[in-house]
Amino acid sequence: MDVAEATAVLTSARTAAKSQDRATTRAHAQAALSLLQPCFLPGMDDEWVHTRRLETEELELEALEWIARASLGLGSAELGPAQRAARELVARSPFRETGHRFLMEALAADGNVAEAMRVYDDLRVRLRDELGAAPAAEMQALHQRLLAGESGRRAVAEQPPAAALPRRLSPPERSIFVARGRELEVLRTAWNDARAGTRRLVLVGGEPGIGKTRLAQEFARSAYLDGTVLYAACQEEALVPYQPFVVARPLGRRLDAVRALAARTLQTSRRTGNRWDEWASRQLAARVCAVRGQHQRAVDLLDAALDIVVVGGAPYFELWVRPELARALCDIGRVEEAREHVDRCRTILEGGEDWRARAGMTAVAAGIVLAHEGRSSDAARVFAEGRALLARHRLIGDEADLLHQWGRSLAAPDRLDEAADLYRRHDVGRLWFERVSADRRQLG
Repeated sequence: MDVAEATAVLTSARTAAKSQDRATTRAHAQAALSLLQPCFLPGMDDEWVHTRRLETEELELEALEWIARASLGLGSAELGPAQRAARELVARSPFRETGHRFLMEALAADGNVAEAMRVYDDLRVRLRDELGAAPAAEMQALHQRLLAGESGRRAVAEQPPAAALPRRLSPPERSIFVARGRELEVLRTAWNDARAGTRRLVLVGGEPGIGKTRLAQEFARSAYLDGTVLYAACQEEALVPYQPFVVARPLGRRLDAVRALAARTLQTSRRTGNRWDEWASRQLAARVCAVRGQHQRAVDLLDAALDIVVVGGAPYFELWVRPELARALCDIGRVEEAREHVDRCRTILEGGEDWRARAGMTAVAAGIVLAHEGRSSDAARVFAEGRALLARHRLIGDEADLLHQWGRSLAAPDRLDEAADLYRRHDVGRLWFERVSADRRQLG
């Protein structure tokens, strides 16, 4: 195995792909795949070996993607290599949607449309059952083309797709757009100026119900064809500083990345049998569902995560799960149940442990419950207390960062960067659990 050389060859494959040289792209990707065989230090299970092995596996998966992508671009004579590379991708990384997409395209181009549809359905069911998610927009579009009787193949993109159109600007059912042609033309003119390099800012004003949001939706749908559309709301009582700027990010792409992290963590749990990896994957997947508005699915995933820590006899970890479950329950109107989880957290905190950060997280959740009960002044007070506890909390190293990020992201679930970083380092939590378990065993 020569990781450095394989990395360099993969860089050459990317360069060839940019110039549409698919034969060279595939040749470099195949060479990189050969250089990465066999796996890194087989037979060794040290932590640093495992980390390095994951890095090399990611390089192998990228090489397989380039082989499948380039083979599809080379035409019908190369559909066999495309299918083989795509099937290996699906087998090795079943939550990685690119493998399913390449396999669907290759099968459809080879006349096996029904089998391509089955690949999509398998992916859809897996994402729904394991992560509470749906296939990405590009996968759904491919599925629709197959349903319409098209071959499914089109020019193979050499770059990843743009972020999805924000849900607020793409409702499932749109009202009829009338009598706003002039305003829409003003927006489109400003957009064309911006594309030409001249900065533009447009303010849309009017009485409530006059159609401001509907105008923005119509414009966003056309602008989305040529760029990335961001959406943010400036609420009168924001939960975090600079909330519009926190929210106004290409969430679609980041959500897919965080969901992929949850999927990889779940795969690790199945490979190792470690329930704490499963706990982490469930809770991270729930965060993605909450941001996407899939609140019932978020509750289901958090219930599963809570079962793991309760069965494991780890009240410490209940203080991670219950505050977020309380928020998710509030999102679907089950406020009484949410309050029960907050009360349980307070009972755990009465145990005398110095868990001030968990007290802060519990207070944040309590503030959310109070807000849903219409007790705005009490909510503001309790929420402020929780944030103050988090701000004053000081531990050592990763544990401090982990708790501070978790508490802040509980208040604003759109902070996916912090949530993803937390779960990348969830081993800190596992070490705490092992320490608590060891103490319990010593006490009999």
